[in-house]
Amino acid sequence: MAGRIRIAAHRGVHHALPESSLAAFEAAVRVGADAIEFDVRLSRDGVPMVTHDVELDRSLGAEGLVFQWTADELRSQALRGSVAERMPTLDEVLDAFAGRIGLEIELKDPVPELIPAVAARLEPHRRDWDSMEVTSFEHASLIHLSRAVSAPLRTCVLVQPSEPWMTPPIVAYLAGGKARLAGARAVHLHPSQLDPAAVSALRASGVDVHAWGVNDAATFERAVALGITQCDTDEPERMLALRSGPGGAGPV
Repeated sequence: MAGRIRIAAHRGVHHALPESSLAAFEAAVRVGADAIEFDVRLSRDGVPMVTHDVELDRSLGAEGLVFQWTADELRSQALRGSVAERMPTLDEVLDAFAGRIGLEIELKDPVPELIPAVAARLEPHRRDWDSMEVTSFEHASLIHLSRAVSAPLRTCVLVQPSEPWMTPPIVAYLAGGKARLAGARAVHLHPSQLDPAAVSALRASGVDVHAWGVNDAATFERAVALGITQCDTDEPERMLALRSGPGGAGPV
């Protein structure tokens, strides 16, 4: 393998902190993660907010949906499990972490209004685009974002877990096709799709392979053995320790 596997902290380091909070992202920097992963949704007044769920019960302990609240309303309440942390805006995360750590930005809402809002906020940070990657399960969102920004931006197609009929050749064919349609440089496979034939076929078509949901040692070791270049994990400290250990593909 040419280098070590990159480790992205999925929603930050959040076992003792609210997920997708500035504090959780700062903790990811502190433990030495290569990147942070986070999701972007639109508030009612069109502000890109950093949060995973569309429902607010788990993040804020409130009723309602992200797109039904204004940004000020979303930020008026502390994140669940905290007295100080508020739901971040995309601007806040970019200002605090662009250039300090890799950013994996998932476009969560499959709505056209999200695209120009995100593009406008990425433009001032163009010098750090080499350390950013924008992902989505909706390859159309990546196509439209690529058209909305002023220079090439790294994008990656997220792949849903396979249905029973989706054999490794089918996974590679469909995932690779979506990546090529979107002009994306990589796909993120689910751990159940980390099959040598699928990975080889994707690479043969010119598409790099990342993995999401890498949360245990066996999955991490399989990813390393397959030469996966980046994994998203809810256990970044554990995966960093595994990477540093024997056979973990440590320093480049």
